[in-house]
Amino acid sequence: MTAPQPGRPERFGFPIDDEDARAVLDVARACRSTLRPERSPAASMRVLREALPGSSGKNHALPRPLVASKYPKSYPWSPRARAVFDVHAGKRPKGGWGLVIEHLYPRELLVGYLLDQGADLDAADAVELLTTRLMAAVVTREDDRQLPTRAWSARPWADYASDPWLRYRAAGLASG
Repeated sequence: MTAPQPGRPERFGFPIDDEDARAVLDVARACRSTLRPERSPAASMRVLREALPGSSGKNHALPRPLVASKYPKSYPWSPRARAVFDVHAGKRPKGGWGLVIEHLYPRELLVGYLLDQGADLDAADAVELLTTRLMAAVVTREDDRQLPTRAWSARPWADYASDPWLRYRAAGLASG
């Protein structure tokens, strides 16, 4: 069975994609300027992560229609996530959906790249980077907990480019 295409943030074309990419680069540069050897980079990484298209602060980039204003129906959904939606006939269950937008290429890796190596990117490079590396699926919290650890996930981009679902295969989970 062929794995589904990963979900990706909406593209709006020029000039909107260019403006969004420039904004991400501006935030990355500002965050990079605050990095100090004696400080944890966690705060800078969190700020930059929130600036990425498709994050809570940039929800406009999530393709419509959305479930609960957050989960794109067009993204691949894990079998358990789909079952939660179906069992509740699309109505939010008591206690919430228990769903996660899971980034196939971990956002921490993208954020780290932008902080470490993104200084020389221009807007066109950033659009390409965000278009290729921002990819996600909708999964349950239980699915998310079964995925490999952060240490295992710190693989080169080439691994994810050739198989976006590699973490799912490693965990024995179905991809969408």
